Amino acid sequence: MSEISSNDYTKYYDNLVVIGNGAYGVVYKGREIETNELRAIKVIQFDKVKESILLTETEVETTDPQIKFNETINEYEKECEIMKDCSNINSVKFYKNFKDENSIAIIMELCESNLLQLLLKKGTEGFSIKEIYEILNQLNNAFQTMKEKKIIHRDLKLENILMKYEDKNKFIIKLADYGTSKRLDSLSKNYCNTTVGTLVYMSPEILKREKYNYKCDLWSLGVIIYRLKFVKSPFSGQSETALISNINNFNNKSLKKTGNEELDDLIKKLLEKDYEKRLSWEEYFDHPFFEIYAIKIKIIYYRKEEKDTLGRDNNIFGEKFVENNKYKIKLKINGISSKLVQNYELKYGENNIEIIIKNNITNFEQMFYQCISLKNIEGLKDLEVMDGYNFSNMFYECESLTDIKALENWNVSKGKDFSNMFFGCKSLTDIKSIENWNVSNGNNFSNIFSWCESLTDIKPLEKWNVSNGKNFSDIFNGCKSLINIKALEKWDVSNGNDFSNMFFGCKSLLEINSLENWNVSKGHNFSGMFSWCLSLTDLKPLEKWDVSNGNNFSNMFFGCKFLSNIKALKNWNVSNGINFSNMFFLCKSLSDIKSLENWNVSNGTNYSEMFSYCESLTEIKALEKWNVSKGNDFSEMFYWCSSLTNIKALKNWNVSNGNNFSSMFFWCSSLSDIKPLENWNVSNGNNFSNMFFWCLSLSDSNSLEKWNVSNGNNFLNMFHGCKSLTDIKPLEKWNISKSNFNNLF
Repeated sequence: MSEISSNDYTKYYDNLVVIGNGAYGVVYKGREIETNELRAIKVIQFDKVKESILLTETEVETTDPQIKFNETINEYEKECEIMKDCSNINSVKFYKNFKDENSIAIIMELCESNLLQLLLKKGTEGFSIKEIYEILNQLNNAFQTMKEKKIIHRDLKLENILMKYEDKNKFIIKLADYGTSKRLDSLSKNYCNTTVGTLVYMSPEILKREKYNYKCDLWSLGVIIYRLKFVKSPFSGQSETALISNINNFNNKSLKKTGNEELDDLIKKLLEKDYEKRLSWEEYFDHPFFEIYAIKIKIIYYRKEEKDTLGRDNNIFGEKFVENNKYKIKLKINGISSKLVQNYELKYGENNIEIIIKNNITNFEQMFYQCISLKNIEGLKDLEVMDGYNFSNMFYECESLTDIKALENWNVSKGKDFSNMFFGCKSLTDIKSIENWNVSNGNNFSNIFSWCESLTDIKPLEKWNVSNGKNFSDIFNGCKSLINIKALEKWDVSNGNDFSNMFFGCKSLLEINSLENWNVSKGHNFSGMFSWCLSLTDLKPLEKWDVSNGNNFSNMFFGCKFLSNIKALKNWNVSNGINFSNMFFLCKSLSDIKSLENWNVSNGTNYSEMFSYCESLTEIKALEKWNVSKGNDFSEMFYWCSSLTNIKALKNWNVSNGNNFSSMFFWCSSLSDIKPLENWNVSNGNNFSNMFFWCLSLSDSNSLEKWNVSNGNNFLNMFHGCKSLTDIKPLEKWNISKSNFNNLF
């Protein structure tokens, strides 16, 4: 859990607007200053918790108020842990919490509306059967995670099912409010006694103060589904006592009919008063209602070489019709009605996919490319892939795909190209099914799990033999929920030459110790490898890496804003490096770059934005001996290094090949002395725009008097915002046009 020992969340969030009130505090909508993203901020004030406990205390009460207070606060801390564990595309995301002795503030994903609000807008009509199917299909992702993590929610209701809009007509369902949730050791064996929840959704066993288990959630779900169709609850009562009586006397045989037999049966079995007879999660997920809109996959084999018993050609050798596949209503194929790839043809119908196989398939490339509604691929478990060599893009952007168990026994041993295979499968959380895949012939793994946003555990990849792999670029790009990469510890990547963007956007990745003994000596491209690894603070595991063949280091640590120590890079041989652009961009915590002192960057041509937004960087003496003579692009190199005061180290830099100096010292607001640049040869420079933009402390331009800027064609805002600059006469000697001179300021 990301916890910050301060409740002053207002340092990080502004534009706060109250969107909800509770007994213990307030929920705000606020803007995260650093990312500009909107968040929900739930603030619990401890004094209100204490006040509530004292007000509800009775003579019979034996629990110490302080103990009750501690228990209440612990529940909120547990809520944070459970939200983190229930990370799923259909659960409200937990970001961090702020805590001190006065309050706790929980930062969560902001959603625009809830299901009750949408239901009430429909008046008395309720949702259609298809709409209910779509809603439940999304919710089931959250319920699956709850089941796997052995968590009971205990307050399932329409108000706690939120909606996050992607556009005007499309939204993602998000399960919210895990405040009353509880983690059990076993869903089937453990019971609870605490009376919690919302009355109209409470199961009979809770109302009777009896022990209960996870099936209380399935009762609540039954009430929710009934209301989705009929708006009103299946129970009514003029008072709380009457309502409880009606629930206790309820007979599920008297329920109104929805017009769909499968849905009627589902509701009836969820609203079973005897919890032992009520549906389990497994029975719920397998209920026939979730098959009524199922896409059926029909696999037809045409093998002319086969003969029947009489020796005649058997044109249709085999036919397998796979049913009960839990897909969403209809596959979206972006207008493509059929797809012909080598030896098979795909035809997409309203509720079936035909795979017409003419000969052995060797190329599965793009087979289900952008089938964004494809949810389950059980129908493919008998597909023969043993001769396949190309699996690239096979399930590209299958956004709804959650279960790949059907692939468990696939023989992919001849496969060479696995690139983009599961790219954009953002609902995919479990890859255990491919644990024993033989990928030893694979040479291209680039993007295989890119943007699998819900993927948290890659332990199944521990046994993969990737020794023939050459391209590992983007393999986990955008896996923002990925925390632990220990599974990669024994990967043999010695043949790898491209590691670019490998862990790009792995925002939750805390440590990279598993990579310590990786042999990356053949690697030439390391660009973006750890870009946006926001939680990364220590690079020590990279200390022994041989990067001597690397030529591209651009963006390597881009956005690692908590990275403060780069001593591990001290002995790196970067002599073949050509591109260093953005290498430490947005490393806001980086204040010491002494480790780079002896780097040989003599082949470098691009240094643009190398230290951009390194706001803690105060001096750059380490760069004094750098040979940048081949450099042509120095744009934004020290952009927004607002603490930088001393640039003496640049005095002897040979920048004679430089043509782009735009924004080089943009917003270096502490920089007052630019005398070290006095003898720079900038004669090849053509772009000087924004070079000293907003250098608030800069007062003297004498140092630049002798600069030859005659080849310059862009001087826009070169000294814009230099409020302390009073004397510009030295610049009047520059050989530039009047219009260009006017643009300087």
